[in-house]
Amino acid sequence: MTSGCVTGHSTAIDALAAGLPLVAMASHGCAVRVSASVLAAAGVPEFAVATMAEYHALALMLATDAGARAHYRSRLAGVQDTKLFDATGLCRALESAYARMAQIARSGGAPEAFTVTG
Repeated sequence: MTSGCVTGHSTAIDALAAGLPLVAMASHGCAVRVSASVLAAAGVPEFAVATMAEYHALALMLATDAGARAHYRSRLAGVQDTKLFDATGLCRALESAYARMAQIARSGGAPEAFTVTG
């Protein structure tokens, strides 16, 4: 088990890919926001908790309940088949975003927010 309080980005993804539960407490810190997003993308959004009490309770349950760990390890078994590991899809989404930005700039439009999915 690893802690989302001190992880994020590739460390969070690596932990999940190895089948390790990751507990993150939602807050305003970049690494924790990334960890929470990674958990949602991996299909275990319940591992991103709102309070320190929830964090401790979940971490304790995962540390002491072998059945729960096995359950979540099984749920995480297919995580490598998700968008978290789809580098080609990410590249296509980024290319789409760059193309949209270039189109807006060429037409003389002001920068605008838009959503890119991949």
